[in-house]
Amino acid sequence: MNLTTHRLDAGNMGISYIVIDDFYDDPYVVRNAGLHTDYTRVVDGTYFPGDNSTDAFEVEGLNELVSGLLHEPVTGTPKTSHCNFRIATAGAESRASLRIHVDGANHWAGIVYLTLPEHCRGGTEFYRHKELGTDHAPLYNSDVAQYGDKTCALFTQELIERDSNDPSKWEHLFTIPMRFNRCVLFRPWFWHTPGESFGDRGENARMVQMFFFSSDKSKLRGPDSPPP
Repeated sequence: MNLTTHRLDAGNMGISYIVIDDFYDDPYVVRNAGLHTDYTRVVDGTYFPGDNSTDAFEVEGLNELVSGLLHEPVTGTPKTSHCNFRIATAGAESRASLRIHVDGANHWAGIVYLTLPEHCRGGTEFYRHKELGTDHAPLYNSDVAQYGDKTCALFTQELIERDSNDPSKWEHLFTIPMRFNRCVLFRPWFWHTPGESFGDRGENARMVQMFFFSSDKSKLRGPDSPPP
């Protein structure tokens, strides 16, 4: 396992994203499990591009491993797609309702790229909202007080529904490149997209395993509301 930690100077946000290469000892076993499980076919207008596996692929010791990397205790967020696979073939973006988004009320999001090296392209893209001038959604209700009687969650939802698919509203900041068996952990309130979908079947498409973590001790759980 090769670990690279990137720390952004963003007030009290601390560690913002972590890249771990060679994440699984035997990634082909995990990939094979993902290729031979059942998937729920998405309908047009679904929030995300691609199809999610029906069942999660539980990883023994994952909570402990990630807690050590993040220096805070985390557990998989229930009632999410934590540890599920996602496969997105070419054209999947056209069936999704939103492009740039955030990942709900979690404290950390993550993916493991399971696309084979010869098919890898693109990566996870991060953006700044031009009007707000921020690279992340508001964290507290007080952050949006100037916009009226709205919670930060409602403000974020309305902004995404309005601006998500309008490229003129966003500035691309950077992309974390796709690499086979690379795990990317990041704060889920950063504006981001999954990047390009490609291929015509699971064997050559964008394939990832998804992680979502929560922490009762997160320094970023504000007094007004949890992150959106």
